Amino acid sequence: MIFQTDTQNNISYVRFFNAAVEIGSIAIKVNDEIIVNNILHGGFSQFNKAQSGAYKLEVLITNESSSDEVVYTELLSLMPDIYYTIAITGNSENLGLFVFPLDAKNDGIRPYIRFVNLIQHDNVIDIDIDKARAVQGLMYKEVSDIISIIDKSLVIDVYDSFSDKILSDIIEVEAGVGYIAFIAGDIYSTKNPPKIYLAEDSPLL
Repeated sequence: MIFQTDTQNNISYVRFFNAAVEIGSIAIKVNDEIIVNNILHGGFSQFNKAQSGAYKLEVLITNESSSDEVVYTELLSLMPDIYYTIAITGNSENLGLFVFPLDAKNDGIRPYIRFVNLIQHDNVIDIDIDKARAVQGLMYKEVSDIISIIDKSLVIDVYDSFSDKILSDIIEVEAGVGYIAFIAGDIYSTKNPPKIYLAEDSPLL
C-alpha cells in the first residue's frame, strides 16, 4: 500500500523535511514506491495523504553521483487523523528519522511558534526572540513549547551551550497562523551551516 489512497477513513497526512547535512537531495520510497523526489537540504515535501498503518520507509540520495542508492530504512507506523512532519536527520554516516505530530493549538487571533533543534554537533541551544530569551536549553531533537507571538517581523537569535551566537535571522509571521521553526544544519559545515527553516505547523487543520 502506498501513501496515496482514495478511502476517506483512517487518514493521516505526512510531509517530509530534509534536515540531513552534506548529502544533497533525497527521495523517499514507501513500500518500494517513490512518493517524494529531489528534496534539497532544508526543503519540505507537500503533504501526502496516507491510510493509517505500518510502512517500510527508505531514504535515497538522488545526487548525480549517487545513482539513487538507499542509505536508510525504517518501519513507520501512522495513527489515523494525525498530521505528521518527518525530518530526515544526521549525515551519511548516521542518518535517522525524527517523527512528530503537528499541533492544532491556534486561537486564530494571535500567531504562535515552536522550535525544533536539529543542529548537528550542538546538543543544547538557547533561542531569543527580539532580544528576549524565549527558549532555554533546547536539546537535540527536542520540540519547544508553543510561544505566542505578534504578527510582524521577528529577530531570532540562536546560541550554543557556551552562549556563543550560532545564527541570527529575521522571519515574517502572519496573524492566525501557527508556525514550526526547524533549526537545522551543522556548526562545522560550510555547505550546510545552521539555518532556520520555517513552515506552517498545521496548515490543513
